Amino acid sequence: MAREVCGRCERPISVCICNGLRSYSAPVQIVILQTARERKHAVNTGRIVNLGISNSLILTDEDFSEQAELAALLDKWKGKTWLLYPGDDAVTPKEMVRHSGNYGEGLLVVLDATWRKSKRMLYLSPRLTELPRVALPESSLSSYRIRKAPGPGYLSTVEAVAACLGQAGHPAEGCRQMIQSFERMIEFQVKAMGEETYQRNYTS
Repeated sequence: MAREVCGRCERPISVCICNGLRSYSAPVQIVILQTARERKHAVNTGRIVNLGISNSLILTDEDFSEQAELAALLDKWKGKTWLLYPGDDAVTPKEMVRHSGNYGEGLLVVLDATWRKSKRMLYLSPRLTELPRVALPESSLSSYRIRKAPGPGYLSTVEAVAACLGQAGHPAEGCRQMIQSFERMIEFQVKAMGEETYQRNYTS
């Protein structure tokens, strides 16, 4: 018999991650560019962002250079669009919202992929490469216990978005709830793989 699935987070009820996760409006519109591999991944943190942010959208593709929906968003928010990605001239989240105008205006583009894949996404899309960037402190540490980060500053999608919005004036409770859902998802994954496997592969 098929397991009952949550209609919101699309996970089995026994491992639902959206219970208690309310949707809040962010200081800027958010579009998450997600690869097909990330969409199918059991630990899909971009999905948590989409559930927790009412003015967010997920677009799935491998090459966004000619993605019509993205192009329309970039045209709509021309001059008020930022890419959440490190860069020498990157601004802070506070500077981003200061230049975006009223609450809810402007667009933040988020790449939901591995770091290697995100570089390829930028390489394939000149419009993304040319966007001004907003970045977080390089010292930021991830709690993504079931993926080995290359070092400080490498955050999961939901961690990066929550940290960015937390500095941009987003309701603190909204950021907290997204991170709680993320931590709950990690706990489910650790339990599924078994403590021995987790200790062997992720704590050494």
